[in-house]
Amino acid sequence: MFFILYNRSSLRSGRKLKDILKEHSSCSIRGGYPQFLAKTLNNPNITLSAIINLGVPCTISLQEDYPITIINKAEIIKKASNKKTSCIIFQEKNVPSPYLYCSIKQVKTNDYPVIARNSYHKKGNGFWFCRNYKELRKAFSEGASYAIDFIPNTREYRIHCFVKDLNIPIEDRSKEDYISIKISEKIQENSANKNQLDTQPQKNHAFGWVFKVPSKEKAQEEIAMVRNAAKQAIAALGLDFGAVDVMYSLYQKKSYVLEVNTAPSLADPKSDTLNRYSKHFIGLLGE
Repeated sequence: MFFILYNRSSLRSGRKLKDILKEHSSCSIRGGYPQFLAKTLNNPNITLSAIINLGVPCTISLQEDYPITIINKAEIIKKASNKKTSCIIFQEKNVPSPYLYCSIKQVKTNDYPVIARNSYHKKGNGFWFCRNYKELRKAFSEGASYAIDFIPNTREYRIHCFVKDLNIPIEDRSKEDYISIKISEKIQENSANKNQLDTQPQKNHAFGWVFKVPSKEKAQEEIAMVRNAAKQAIAALGLDFGAVDVMYSLYQKKSYVLEVNTAPSLADPKSDTLNRYSKHFIGLLGE
């Protein structure tokens, strides 16, 4: 039996994934919050063979000899969900990413503008565009915990990655151990917000940005570069799957990893992301 573990933020995706896996897998499928998983594990009449964790950082208590496969372990999700921690890991492991400032004192006059963030941001929350020390100090007083370099004139992508083989030890993984199953580009559809970058350089849904398939005119070198950066990032964190947000600088011809999402949306009926994920989960679990 497989169990799809989700929480409130990944509820819709978890239910969609559970339904599609029921259609295509020979195994029984259950799903739910951590409380329901705990009850399932304690039920002597049920033996779980695998847990697919959609962004839940809660530690799962198991007997040492319990024969179970966990896709995206809770302790790794916890590490990846802390965006400041992720940025530190990226720099330690030479993943291409914007330069990290862990405190206000590290930012020098010539470093501005910078982007201040809090450690647990979602959907564009916890974002401050700081042009000077005064604005950065205000951002930290409002909850920012770190800052990164502002990279102007970029394109932004989301790359969905999976490990090729769950048996590869996490500490031994490299970018070659991952595949990119889908890539999307952020495109601004709402023309009313075209001048927004001058005052608020944030590419999120509120400003009319949506993910689309990259146009065929995009340079293959650029696509290859952002895919490579995404694989480096997810390998550095030790995740089995995730959606990596990567910027590409048009001036510098370089890629910059922003973050890795451990509970990407699988509920959009207009997208094929759910089908792609279900196919790769089944492949990983040998179904």
